[in-house]
Amino acid sequence: MLAPKTNFVKIKCECGNEQITFSHASTTVKCSACGKTLVEPTGGKAKINATIIKLM
Repeated sequence: MLAPKTNFVKIKCECGNEQITFSHASTTVKCSACGKTLVEPTGGKAKINATIIKLM
């Protein structure tokens, strides 16, 4: 059985807030605490502008 190429990712913003997002997010994800853009869609794997803590 093949493993999926997409997964959820736990990320940490510069302000210290932690969030869970999708590795291939199709919408912009902003920090729920400070509003900084953390994830930008690219049409495939999303560009993550935060520290990746854990792949889930």
